[in-house]
Parts: sequence; structure tokens; C-alpha cells
Amino acid sequence: MRPPDPPLSENASKRGGFGGRPVGNLFFAIFPSAAAIQRIYELAVHESHVHALAGYFIALERLHMSIAPLLVFPGEVVPRLYLDAGIYIGNRIQMNPFMISLDHTANFNGRGGRWPYVLIAGAGRAGATRLSTLLAMELRRVGVKFSASSVNPHVTMLYDRKRPPARVVDAISWLVTDFALVHSQVGEGRYDILKRWTLDA
Repeated sequence: MRPPDPPLSENASKRGGFGGRPVGNLFFAIFPSAAAIQRIYELAVHESHVHALAGYFIALERLHMSIAPLLVFPGEVVPRLYLDAGIYIGNRIQMNPFMISLDHTANFNGRGGRWPYVLIAGAGRAGATRLSTLLAMELRRVGVKFSASSVNPHVTMLYDRKRPPARVVDAISWLVTDFALVHSQVGEGRYDILKRWTLDA
């Protein structure tokens, strides 16, 4: 059974990019399985009750793990040059499916007094790190500087003004069988998946 709805929807709290100007974000990501999404949501609801949180949850369809950035840009339309570059990069990746496990919570720094409360991959991060490394190599080919060592594989559950204590949780795991190129309109709560690639070396 689906848990109760969160206290606030994301769109009720966050609008309009930076200073009301639309800002886009183009990046590569992996998405949890349906079963993992349910478990992440249940954990987020549990944590909000235990710690009396009143912020907003990430919408279920937007729960994701960012693995490599491509471009942050003004406006709502993805520049064609970077869209083509992203598709070119994704087409070049060859890798087998892998397991990922999220096994502890943490707080990250945020904007506007709201802190991301996240689930982090510990021992089960090797596959995500490898995928980030392959993407970093391809990004450098098209002139985008990115170091895979800067990626801390995680899924953001919610944002809140409180910072709940980090703790170990029962691992939430799934088999990653694909990755995607995603366009996010910053502050609008909308993600568009531009292309997916199946992992199959």
C-alpha cells in the first residue's frame, strides 16, 4: 500500500529557476526500479514523521541518481549542439548492467535554507562510479571538463529546513539496466528524459 502523501508538494515551494529567469540543466542519470522507488518513498515518509519534517519530497517520477553533468544553460530550450553531443556520448558507452545499493542517509548543503536529505551508496557504488568515469572520458572528448571523483552517488529524498542526523539504513538495491540523458527545468519540478541507453556491453 502507498504511504500517506508528503506534507508539501515540491511545486508548492520551488518555482522559476534563478531570480525568476528560466534555467535548464542537462545531465546523465540513472533511475531506481519501481520497487526501489517505493522503498525510498516509504523511508522518506518515515524520516519525515520521526524528525517532524515539514519540507517537500521529490516527486516519485523524479527520484534519480545524477552521474555526470553536461550543461547548465539559460532558457527553456536545450541548445542543439549540446543535445547532439549528449546523444553522441551516450551512444559510445559500453558497460554491463550493475547493482547499486543505497545504505545510509546524509545531509548536503542547499540553497534558501532548505537542505537536501539524501540516500547515499556506500559499498555498492562501484558500478555507478564506473559509469561516471566512462562518461567523464567521453565528455572530455567534446571539451566538457568533469571529474568522476566529484560524484557522490546518491538519491535525494526530500528538502527541509531541518538537518536530520545521518544514519545507516537497510540497503535499498536495484539492478541498473540503463541510463538516460535528462533535461531539467530548474525550479519547475519537471524532468524530460531525452534519450535512454540500455547497458549491454
